[in-house]
Formats: sequence, C-alpha cells, structure tokens
Amino acid sequence: MNIQAIKPAIIEWRNGIPFSPAYQDIYYSQQGGEQETEHVFLKHNKLPERWSNSQHFSIAETGFGTGLNFMVTASQWLKSAPKNTTLDYFSIEKNPISKTDLSKIHQQWPQFSNISQCIIDNYPPLIQGFHPILLNSPRIRLILIWGDIEYALNQLDIQADCWFLDGFSPNKNPSMWSLKHCQKIAQLTKKTGSFSTYTAVGQVRRDLISAGFEVSKVAGFGHKRELLYGRLLKVPDGIEQKPWFNSSVTKPYLTQKALIIGAGIAGCSMANTLANQNWDVTLIDKNAQPAQEASGNPYGILYPKLTADYKALARFYTAAFIVTGQKIRALNKKYDLGFNECGVVQLATSDKLFRQMTKQVELLGSINGFMELLDNENNHFQYPGIRFPTGGYIAPRKLCQALLDEYATKITTQFKTHIDRIVKHEEYWTVEANGTIFQAPVLILANAFKATKLLNQPCFLTNTKGQISLLEPSTVSQQISHVICADRYFIPENDGQHVIGASYEINSSHDNLSAEKQLENIALINQQCCLDFNENSPLLGRTSYRATTADYLPQIGGWYDEADFINKYSLLKHGPTHCDFPMPQTNNGLYINCGHGSRGLISAYYSAEILASLITNRSNIAEQSIRHSIHPARFLINRLKRNNFNKK
Repeated sequence: MNIQAIKPAIIEWRNGIPFSPAYQDIYYSQQGGEQETEHVFLKHNKLPERWSNSQHFSIAETGFGTGLNFMVTASQWLKSAPKNTTLDYFSIEKNPISKTDLSKIHQQWPQFSNISQCIIDNYPPLIQGFHPILLNSPRIRLILIWGDIEYALNQLDIQADCWFLDGFSPNKNPSMWSLKHCQKIAQLTKKTGSFSTYTAVGQVRRDLISAGFEVSKVAGFGHKRELLYGRLLKVPDGIEQKPWFNSSVTKPYLTQKALIIGAGIAGCSMANTLANQNWDVTLIDKNAQPAQEASGNPYGILYPKLTADYKALARFYTAAFIVTGQKIRALNKKYDLGFNECGVVQLATSDKLFRQMTKQVELLGSINGFMELLDNENNHFQYPGIRFPTGGYIAPRKLCQALLDEYATKITTQFKTHIDRIVKHEEYWTVEANGTIFQAPVLILANAFKATKLLNQPCFLTNTKGQISLLEPSTVSQQISHVICADRYFIPENDGQHVIGASYEINSSHDNLSAEKQLENIALINQQCCLDFNENSPLLGRTSYRATTADYLPQIGGWYDEADFINKYSLLKHGPTHCDFPMPQTNNGLYINCGHGSRGLISAYYSAEILASLITNRSNIAEQSIRHSIHPARFLINRLKRNNFNKK
C-alpha cells in the first residue's frame, strides 16, 4: 500500500463561513450549520430514535471538514442514548483543516466547547492513517481517517448503521462520488443500514440505487432544493478478504468478565481498556506487584518506529505512538507517571540509515510537531538524524499502576499467583492457580514468552534478554535534556542517575548483571552520542526478558486452532484465491496480547484498544492492513503458503 502525503486544507473566510478555494465550495450552510446537520443527517437517518435500540451504533462519514456533524451528533447521543450503549464515529478526510484553523472555526459553536476541546487537544498530525481521538466519554469514539476515499474504504472493516455522505459537491469533487465507492460503501453497511446526503445529483442517485440502496428525494436545507436519503435493501456480494484473519465475535459472551494473565504493560493496558468498556477484569500475576519483569525498568522511552517504505511496521508504531501519547497525557493530569515530553533524537549511525530517514520525511511530507530531519549542522552529535518533539520518557511501573488505578472498581488484582493450567469448560475459561479456580468467558494471555507454556502450539515468540545500565551523570551528560537513540539509548538524569540501554541476548541462561554488557552499553553510547561516561562505573542496572517476534510486531488477536488452520488453509501452497477458503473457527474466548519486545511502552495500549474492540464486538479502530499484520496466525499462514508449516 502506497503512502499518501496529507496536505492541509486551505481556508478562506467568506461572509463568516469557511470556504475551500480548492473545491470552490463552503463547508456548511450560511443558513445555519448546526441546523443543516440536524435536518440532513440526523433527521433523515432517523436519529436519535434508531440508536436507542442498538447496544453498539456506528456512523461513517465522508468528509470530516469542520467536525460540526460529529459534534452535533455526539451532543445528541450524550443527551438521548441509553447509558449502556456506545457510538463509534468514523470520519474520512483527504485534506484536514489545520489545528489552528479548526480551533478558530469551533469558536462559533460554544455549545460544543467540551467536545471541541477534546478534538483540538488530541488532533492528530497530518499522517495517512486511522487516528482514534480520546474523548471525555468512553461511550463515544471518534476515529479520524486521514487519506483519500479509496484508501479509507479499502482499509475500513465495519458494518455501519448509517452514513453521512458529506464530501464537497459531486461536480467539484467527483472522485468521492463514483459508482465504485458507492458499491464499497454498501459493502460496509449493515443490512437495512441507512445514508443521507445534502446532494440530489442524478448520477449520485443512480449509483446509490445500483449499489443496492433504496433512495428517496425530499426537500433540502436552506438554498438546497432537494436532498437524498435511503436504506440498504440488498446486501452486495463481497469476498471475505483473507478469511484466516477473521477473529470476529459471532455471538455475545455470557457475561462481561475477563481474566488476564500478566500484569506488565500489556496486561495493565488490556485491563484498563476493557474496564473502560464496563467489563469486570481479574488480573493475575505471579509477582507481588505490577510491572516487575520487562515493564519494570526505572524509565522507558516513547518514540515511533519508522521505516524507509512506511509499510506495516512503521504504520503500526506510528499509529501506536499517537494513540499512546493521548492516553499518557490524559493520565498524567491525574497521576504521577514520571513523564517528560522532552523530545527524542534518533541518530543515523550509517549512511544507509540516514537515507532511510530522509525517505521517511519525503514519504510523509513536512509534519510540524511530529518529526523533523536533523543534519550534522543542526545538532551537536557526529551523526545526523530525526527529532520527534513529542517523544520523551516515562516510568513504566508508575504508568502500569495508573492504568489499574483509573478503573480500580472494575479491576481485581490477584498477585503472587502461579498459574498451573488453563482449560475451557463449555462457555467459560478456567484458570487453575495455587489451588484457586478463576472463571470467565474471556481469557487473555499477556504474559510474554510464558504464554508458550500455557498453549499447546507454537506462539512464534523468542525470549530475548536485555540489560540496562544505571550511570552517574558526567560533565557532558548533565547538559543534555532530551532522549537520544542510536544502537543504545540515553535518558536524561533522574534521581542522580541516567538509564542507558539496552543490550540484546537470545537464549541467555542467566539473570545476573554482566560487566561485559555494561562495558558494551557505555562504549556504544559514548561513541555514537559523544558522551563521556566512565567505563569503570559501578555495575548497576537491571536485566529482564522480552518476548519478540521475527517481524518485530506483536501478536494481537483471537488465538487460533492450529489443526483447523492446517486443515482449511494448507492449499494456500498452491496459490488459489482467498475466495476459495472457509472461515476459521472463532469465538472460543481465548486471546493473546504478547510479543511487544522492547517497544511495549508504545505498542501495548494501542494493541489493547484494538483487542478490546474485537472482544466487545465494537468497530475496528485500526486499518485492516495493520490488524492483519499483527494477527497471531500470520506466521502459520506464511508457513502454509511456503508449505513448511511443520517447522517450529
């Protein structure tokens, strides 16, 4: 999938209304933008009455624009929807309005100031992708999709209850209103789902009818003579894209209860996201407190992982960095997280790496506030690199505790608890531990490499040992106030010491601190970052083990039955198309959230949000390519394609 550079909208003001010179069209009616939204989109999708009968309601919109449609809809939802229901609102925008312009526009609607402030505070950088926005109410999720209509529709995997078709007029923006896109919209709509749009252009009406919608025409709003609305009568034929990656819940769980094994950053994030959706969670760990293993370092760093081609790896970690940043900033207002948004400089220690960084900037365009390219003249290191202004560092143990404390009434912790085995009894998973039985319809393994001992099939995880060093400040290090990353990382002084790390050892057989690894840490950080740490520093630090994968992406999703996959998908070695394959067994209630490696501080919360959406049967918040790239069955599928699935 090719990356698209996202260009901001150019705004002109005409008679107090924002106007797009590129499309020669206004953003909302001069007769009243709020009233237009209510007439065109709420009234003719039969809202709010329809969402009173749905536990999870989803709306998709073509054209976020000023965000007015969302703010009006969210306001009505909070007033009228039942308290136990949720709203997922997806909005596509090719040319987002800048944060500065959007803030100015929103001043016209003080009645929506609370919702507006959440959008402004968490407004994502101009990077193609799906960007969930953290709002004050857990009942509503706004997912902004930066990109053109074709990218967005191809990456969406939802069944929308209704569509707000609100792009610029068809004669000014014809690509948005094509028959192909109408057909894709129909595929992404629930049976009897609805749409409405301010336009009544004949070709649009004919294309919607051709796609399977019943279309009606009524009086429009303001100067618009007519508008179109309707509902889906015929569900279009569609091919299940890669059915082996389908982990959807086919029927609701008996109770909203879950067991989570592992109280590191993955498990604590998972507990937080499920509790946020009003689930009761029991978190089980062998240690006396959360974050005692790989998540237990004094400080860890926060920055994205980019690649020259900006494919699955970079797309996942960029999205994770943005979402995790929102969550941390929100938590940091209530808890002491040891969080410092001091910026992160990633150095290019080779010409090849610098070319990759340059390519990243070229692909993504100039993104103010997200990253900037640094040559040798713009930094005091011997290498060029990239600076992430919103990166920084945090205390992982404090973060894990805050994630649990935020929903303390919904999360029960069971520490000092050693798991003997897990087993499925009818509709419930049973965890046997220390002679105690825990039961719930959902079980999530978030215990890194130890998950392999509880499952009777390969997890494709590698156990990797890392060692950090705790060093006294030096003359040079005291003057550096931001994080530096190269082959090792440097964190500014806290409590009279720096955290330097981390080494990598596969299949290490001991947990002891290594003087050799400390010398290696010091030598690399001194050489690459022009520092002057004493190589004879006391041997202080910490070792831990991280579960990694071959593609450096975590394992997130419903666990699969290996025998079922081999039986159904062994013919992949012959290369037939995906339409020839059945769906896998699903909904057994067992999930995995492992393999975060050394980047769990970035990936864990985003992964938990993705997995919580799957478990609670809400709409998917991540683009389809990302969800496929982190699916636990991906390694088995690749081996089936190569006909070497017997290799462990």
